[in-house]
Amino acid sequence: MSYAAAMVPIDGSAEVRTISVRLFKAPSAADYADYTFEPPSSKPAWLSISGTGTISGTVPTNASPSKTYTIRVTGRGTYAGSIQDIPFTLKVSNKEFNTLKAAGNDSPQGIWSDGTNMWVADDSDLKIYAYSMSTKLHEGAKDFNILSDAGISPVGIWRDKTTMWMADWSDAKIYAYSMSTKEHEGAKDFNTLSDAGNEDPVGIWSDGTTMWVADSEDDKIYAYNMSTKERDKTKEFDKLSDTGNTAPEGIWSDKTTMWVADSEDDKIYAYSMSTKERDKTKEFDKLSDAGNREPRGIWSDGSTMWVVDWEDAKIYAYSMSTKERTP
Repeated sequence: MSYAAAMVPIDGSAEVRTISVRLFKAPSAADYADYTFEPPSSKPAWLSISGTGTISGTVPTNASPSKTYTIRVTGRGTYAGSIQDIPFTLKVSNKEFNTLKAAGNDSPQGIWSDGTNMWVADDSDLKIYAYSMSTKLHEGAKDFNILSDAGISPVGIWRDKTTMWMADWSDAKIYAYSMSTKEHEGAKDFNTLSDAGNEDPVGIWSDGTTMWVADSEDDKIYAYNMSTKERDKTKEFDKLSDTGNTAPEGIWSDKTTMWVADSEDDKIYAYSMSTKERDKTKEFDKLSDAGNREPRGIWSDGSTMWVVDWEDAKIYAYSMSTKERTP
């Protein structure tokens, strides 16, 4: 008796999903085998395996992203008396964040990541939460908890290695805080937004030289010099409303394209950084199909685009190449 080793990819430990996968196939019903986990104690409570070689269960939110089990196959009929141990690897994708509500992060807005942590602004709690990119769990020690002392309502956020900037729509300003001490660094604040007419700042993104700031009322993206904090009109995006992008929220760029989330169209528009013209080929049009109907902050590592949903209080994930959801 010989059975092939099995590799079963399961999409989404971030959401509870029911699975039913045929791992092994015997020649006939008479040759069905007995299947057990070896050792028996290694069997997860949520997995079961039938006499036909079908493994099934409901994947819990805390399932291991990738784990190999051993299935012991004891033959029947023609193969009675034969025993074979087969490795079975369960791979679980867990790119989405379903842990925000449990942390109290009920009004998520802007997001930013360094690849290790994801920070999520909450304009209701007046704080910025931190989560592990690998486990998706809240890491409270990295939160920004002192924003309420200053009355800051953070919406868009962006950071470099030392500083976190956060846009406050309530006073049309961008505040700067130290990543290490979490203290306010007033010298790095942007106090020039109101003078530019940028009264409703939401999403922000920078390349280290220029800070771009989306305005939800003006339907445009303003630009400011990072060192002088002065407006730079030559780098602004003025044609958002012409494309139908009339409710801009979060923004993110790879320095070639600027992506802009729209909370009314439930999509992410794309524009050339050089020409400021729309690039439809790079847009995300399927957010509503995923249930992502209140998009806010966005961030990408170049392969995946994460999109906050304000109403669901979760962060969805999409492939940058296919634009399909990748939970």
